[in-house]
Amino acid sequence: MSTRNRTRGRQAIARDAALVRGKTVLDVGCGVGLATFTAAAVGAKQVVAADIAPLTLRLVEKAAAELGFSVAQPVENKGPAGGDSNGDGLLRTQVFDIMSPAAAEPLPPADLCLFADVLYNKVRPSPSP
Repeated sequence: MSTRNRTRGRQAIARDAALVRGKTVLDVGCGVGLATFTAAAVGAKQVVAADIAPLTLRLVEKAAAELGFSVAQPVENKGPAGGDSNGDGLLRTQVFDIMSPAAAEPLPPADLCLFADVLYNKVRPSPSP
């Protein structure tokens, strides 16, 4: 997703904060966390940032802490995605690979789901005969 589209999504969340306030928000394909942080800032009860890239999620956690959001610490050694969170942080992260559902832990229930940049595949399907 382009930076311009991510910015529009963040602006939409800020504009319609009542849709997020007091809710559990799942941000699938969170990238750098713009929508994640905006949802947290406008009053979400909890925000789960999910992405395919573990390094990206570590950077989101670091940025969240620097922005003053409480971050739940992952439970170590619990499945391929690192397990569930330990603690009551406003924000938690989860590795999720939509192309490998057998390897991913299920996404948690949420009141509102945000999806960005998740419906593409680097491998192109073969043309039909």
